[in-house]
Amino acid sequence: MTRSSYATPLDLGGTVLVLFSWPRKPKKEPNAREGVLQGRVEDASTRQPVESARVLSTDSSSTVLTDALGSFTIELPTDENLSLQVERIGYVAQRFELPQESLSRVSVLLLEPAAVELQGVTVMAEQAIEVLQRNLYRRRNFYPGAMRAFDRAWLDRFAPIGSVFDLVRQRIPRMFPCDSDPSQMCPRGRAPTFQNPFPTRTLTVCIDGRKSIAPIPELDILPIDAVALVELYGRSGVKVYTAGWMISRARTGRTSVMPDTPFGLSC
Repeated sequence: MTRSSYATPLDLGGTVLVLFSWPRKPKKEPNAREGVLQGRVEDASTRQPVESARVLSTDSSSTVLTDALGSFTIELPTDENLSLQVERIGYVAQRFELPQESLSRVSVLLLEPAAVELQGVTVMAEQAIEVLQRNLYRRRNFYPGAMRAFDRAWLDRFAPIGSVFDLVRQRIPRMFPCDSDPSQMCPRGRAPTFQNPFPTRTLTVCIDGRKSIAPIPELDILPIDAVALVELYGRSGVKVYTAGWMISRARTGRTSVMPDTPFGLSC
C-alpha cells in the first residue's frame, strides 16, 4: 500500500472488508495564456504565397515554417499583444504586431522583398508607371457610379496613421463586418423591407489586381505607407494598389487593366 492510498474498513455482518482508494490525479488546467494563431505569408509585391518562411514569436518560444500555400499555425502567449517575426531569404525580416482578435481569424502577413538593384530599367519603369496610372484613371472615369480616388499625395496629407482598413472605416462609416463572415465587409442596404429591415451586401475588395477573400484581415495589416492608390467605388467596392505592385507591373511592362462591367467591379 502506498502512502497516497487510503484504507476504509467496512463491517458486513462479521466479515470485515477493507476497501482501498487512491486519490485522483488533479485535472490539468489548460494554459489560458496560450492561443493559436493561423495565418498566411504573402509576397508584398506579387501577392504570391511565400513558402518556407520562418515565423517565430518575439521571445523565440515558438517557431514554425510556412507550407507551399504560405500558411502557418503557431502558438503565442495571449497575456500581451501578439507579436510575430517573419524571416525568409530574399525578403526583409519584419515584425508584425497583431490585435487579440487575430486569434479568431486568418491573418495575412505581407513580406517585403529585399531591395535588388536592376540596371537600365529605371527610366523605363517610371514611364510604365505613368502609363499604368493613366489607364487606372481612364477606368475610374468610365465608372457610372460615384467613386473617390486617393493617391499618394493625398494619403501623405490626410490619411489616418495606421492601416488601409482604418482609412476605409473612416471614409465608409456605415461599413461593418458581415454577420455571416466577419472577415468580409458589409455596408447597410438602401432598401429595407418589413421582413429584412437591415439588408446587407458584401463589399467587393480588390488588392493589387485580385479579389480579396478576407478583406478585413488583409486591409488591417496593410500599412498606409505601402499604398500608392486607394479607390472607393461608392458602396460597391474598394480597390487598393501598393507601390510594390505598381513597380512590379511597370518593370514587366504590364500596364493594361481590366475594365469594369455593368455586373460589378473588375479587379
